[in-house]
Order: sequence, then C-alpha cells, then structure tokens
Amino acid sequence: MANKKVVFLADCLITQKAGIHFYTHQLIERVISQYPDNQYYIVLPYPYKKLKAKEVLVPIKRYLPGHYRLRYFWDIPKVVNDIKPDIVIETAHFGPFRLDKDILKVTVIHDLTPVMYPEWHDKLSHIMHKILLPGILENADKILANSINTSKDILAYKNNLDSKKILLVYPKFKKPEARIVNQYKSYISGDYFLTVGTIEPRKNYITLIKAFEIFCQTNDNIFLRIVGYTGWKSKGLLEYIDASEYSDRIIIEGYMDDERLNLLYSQATAFVFPSLYEGFGLPLLEAMSFSLPIICSRIPTSVEVCEDSALYFEPQDISLLSKHMLSIVNDEVIQTTMRTKSLTRFNAFNAIPLELDELFL
Repeated sequence: MANKKVVFLADCLITQKAGIHFYTHQLIERVISQYPDNQYYIVLPYPYKKLKAKEVLVPIKRYLPGHYRLRYFWDIPKVVNDIKPDIVIETAHFGPFRLDKDILKVTVIHDLTPVMYPEWHDKLSHIMHKILLPGILENADKILANSINTSKDILAYKNNLDSKKILLVYPKFKKPEARIVNQYKSYISGDYFLTVGTIEPRKNYITLIKAFEIFCQTNDNIFLRIVGYTGWKSKGLLEYIDASEYSDRIIIEGYMDDERLNLLYSQATAFVFPSLYEGFGLPLLEAMSFSLPIICSRIPTSVEVCEDSALYFEPQDISLLSKHMLSIVNDEVIQTTMRTKSLTRFNAFNAIPLELDELFL
C-alpha cells in the first residue's frame, strides 16, 4: 500500500476562475479518490476548503510588489521542503522551484500560448515564460499534459525532451443538474447560441460576431450569449459589438457561477467555439454533457476532443460558420443528429481512466 506525501501547489484554485481552476480541482479530487492511501497537502495563498486534503497557506503579501510570484522562489519552497514530501505537483506550469533533490517534481502544462503566441499575452507574462519555461520542463521529473496536442507542443518547443516524461491526463467532467429557480429565469428566455470563454484575442470572437451578423440577416429571433470575463486586449472587440447593427441581440454575460451557466447550457440552441488555439477547451466538454450541437473551429485540440461530434469551420471562415449556424436552426434532422453525437462523444471521453499509478502507487 502506498503511503506517500503528495503536495499540490495550487494557487490557481484561488486566483483563477476558468479552465485552469476547473482542471486543477478535478485533478486533485480524482487523485485523492483513486489513490486514498497517500497523505495529501495543498499549498494555497488563502483557504479553499473544497477538497479533502490538508491546506498549507502561504499568503500573498500585497504590500510587497511582485510577492505573488516571488513566493514561488522563496516562501513556497521553504514550506514545502519542511513537509518532506515524496512528490510535489505544480498545477499551473510555474515551477516547482528550489526543492530538495530527492523530491519527485511534476508540473502541469495547460498550454504554451505565452511562448507560442506572445501577441495574445501581456509582455511581462511572455518574458517570464520565455526565461523560465525551458528550465521548468528540463527540471521536471514528470510533466502532465491535458491533451495530445499539448504534448506535441511541448516536444516541439523543447525538442530534446524525453517524451516518456510526459503523461497524458484528460479532465473528467461531471454532468451537473441544472436547477431552474425563479431568480435566474431571465437567463433562459428566448433562443440563443452560447459561447463560453474569457473575452481575449485567442478566443476569436470577432469571427463569431461577424458570422452572427450574417446569420441575423435571415433570422430575426435568435440571440448570441457570450459568457466569460472581459480579459486582455478586448477593447476593439467590445467597440465592434457596440457599433454592430445587431448589438441588441449580442449579450455579454460576463463571468457566471456554475448554476446560472448550467442553466444557459441546458437551454441553448447550440454551442459555438471559434477559438484560434486551445490547450484543451473545457467548454466543449461541458457543452457535450448537455447534448448541445457543437460548431467549432477546426483546430487540433477541438478535433481531438470532439472527433465527429461537431460541425467544423476554419478559424477565419466567417461564411461557413454562419452557414453552420443556419443549418442547426433550420434543419431539425441536423440538430437532432448533432445532439445525439454530442452526448455519445461526451460519454466516451468521460470514460477515459486516470492512469497515474507510476506516480502515486
């Protein structure tokens, strides 16, 4: 029986609200459930209290400029080394740093966009990743990748890396129950396309908006709802939406809690995912869990996740995207077929097991 000390470095449970947060939560939850004989610790800046592990707090000193990141090099390694763990897992690819040499070091890579596509990130993030990421990949004993495509990106970026260091760990998504309550009924009025993701250039919302404008020329009823934080480099897109002839049918919902988001998924006409690049693309899995017809850009990760359960378009093909939107609305056979394919693919994907015995046994 295993009796290892396992430490998760999981700032992202507190500092993130999107895909990295969800991936990290379900990863820790599944590891604890599947390998219950180990001792588990989670290092956090503030209490989380949603997982069955001992929380070790390393607070962020707001009065010290840059302390959030400096903790990774000084405060956190000191606390972790005192625990004397067998394994340390950095859940958001920034480390782990300065650990005792006999500790097994694992880092989780969600995507490599800060170094592959610096134009989508702020300059400081790009510079820090460019400097530190090669060493992080080199020093890790194991790397957890969230998709085959991310694994390929890692090997292309660090071409001398031993591929055996990389372990594929897909996320698992529990289909939630959508409870319709009175105070949220306004969110499910009318028919709509749904898209979910931070409003930033990588999500390619400008293509979606232009396709929706073409769609609106022959459809007077359906809305477009965009759920997600307003992120970096979003000003131009928001100005374009405000100036659109159909701006009254484009609803920027902002960030939503799970209950309201699940209501939107449960009542949507279809899910549209126009992203230019994804490490995984969790909203696709969420949408499939609700049997939604899916229209998505033909990028490697989306094809990996959806296979034949989606209608695809090239990321800049506004015309084909609008045609897919019309076909879902106007053809009941296509809509029914895509709903069936969507749920079938979700069930198959969610059945993929977590295989990390080499780490935790």
